[in-house]
Amino acid sequence: MFGSKKREHPERAGLRQDFEYVTSTARRAPEAVQMVLGHSINLASTDFVARFRSIEVFRVTPGAEKLEYLQQLTAAEMELQKKDPQAAIGFALFKMWVGALAAKDNELMRQFSKELSMLSKKVRDNRHCIELGRHGWDVRNRDHVPLTKPFRIRAQAEQFADLIGDFSMVQVPALRTGELPQIRCTAWAKAKIGPREGDPGSPRWRV
Repeated sequence: MFGSKKREHPERAGLRQDFEYVTSTARRAPEAVQMVLGHSINLASTDFVARFRSIEVFRVTPGAEKLEYLQQLTAAEMELQKKDPQAAIGFALFKMWVGALAAKDNELMRQFSKELSMLSKKVRDNRHCIELGRHGWDVRNRDHVPLTKPFRIRAQAEQFADLIGDFSMVQVPALRTGELPQIRCTAWAKAKIGPREGDPGSPRWRV
């Protein structure tokens, strides 16, 4: 029918709604919380760049490797929930961004990139770096070596800005562990990447 709007895929809608819920709550959170979220997003993106180098390389990476990476992000998120729930939220947001990228959904990519960029920028100057330390955030790299120099923290934020350039310990009660997005983005990416083994007509919904 003329003027009718294509119905949004339920997994896509769920991913988008989860992302919007978490980011809208983050915007109302204390600045210290936003800085922790931003720094964990930057750490996740640093690992992404170390592995894939760029969005373009990720796009041509085999689907199985993309899904493996999403599973690794999920495992990292679950582990962080035990130690630092706020950092886990940052990883969850970055994972949803990767899910949209894996699904080749440019509209979601633009929306997610804008929100993640806002949080990433929270840790770009010395004041924010000092504030992270005051709130007990132990900044470590992939080898678990403490990184105490502010320029390293800023460099990670700038690297995230470069990554998305193509798309222009206070508790937060509303962000309860049970409400955190966990695997939805992986399910959506699987639905877009390929069928279940032995059944070319069905999406692979489970890890």
